[in-house]
Amino acid sequence: MKALGTGWAQGVTFTQIALPSGGGLRPVLELTGQAAQVAAGLGANRWHASISHSDGTAVAVVVLES
Repeated sequence: MKALGTGWAQGVTFTQIALPSGGGLRPVLELTGQAAQVAAGLGANRWHASISHSDGTAVAVVVLES
């Protein structure tokens, strides 16, 4: 949401942003709904993502380039 510049505004929700499991491969960002529309409006054409987890905690960091 930070990379999109929306925070909780403009109808973007966490459920529209996913980093699905790739079987140990690089994480791939999937945007749907309003998140995808905002990204397209920004000219987003490249993403860098990092994910980590332990026990019951997970974290993801994404950097957007346009």
